[in-house]
Amino acid sequence: MPFSKKSIDWMRSLEIPTIISCLNCLESVQAQIEEMNIKLLEEFNRRPDAQLIATVPGIGFYGALLIHAEIDDIKRFSHPEKLCAYAGLVPTVRQSASSVHYGAISKDGASYLRWMLTEAVHTHTHCEPGSRLSRFHAKVARRRGKQKAIVATARKLLLIIYWMLVRHEPYHSQGLDPGFPPARNECDIGIGAGP
Repeated sequence: MPFSKKSIDWMRSLEIPTIISCLNCLESVQAQIEEMNIKLLEEFNRRPDAQLIATVPGIGFYGALLIHAEIDDIKRFSHPEKLCAYAGLVPTVRQSASSVHYGAISKDGASYLRWMLTEAVHTHTHCEPGSRLSRFHAKVARRRGKQKAIVATARKLLLIIYWMLVRHEPYHSQGLDPGFPPARNECDIGIGAGP
């Protein structure tokens, strides 16, 4: 609710019909939002792939459900690059004889997926500044600017999600590369472990 209980009681005490009507409408909409949140959380709990996606810092259950709904069955994509193309996170290509020019991202495909990934990157880099993904973002941002870094990192995040879903593994803060073993964490090397 955008107002505190004390503020709502004060506004109701003014007994201005317009304000009371607006407060009633606001409370009704708020109740509908809470009901929808419960239904979405129930749906999230029924979807193991969405729960897997939600292990990425920066992706909550809303985002995980949206990403899962856009991707659907990961087996539809025989290669991670096909998923990136589906999301419109691949560069446009112009070719002529022996020259090739790579341009901006194509933006073809699933715009909601692309939007959610870029939002997740913003949150992830803020919440997990030491992760492999955040370091990649910082490196690209230094060289090419923040906007290009967000898109490049969103593409990398989609590749990570692809391999998470294929392998049925949760997110690893130091990344998940298909050719490398999973990153070791504090538990594996004993840092922070009890006596």
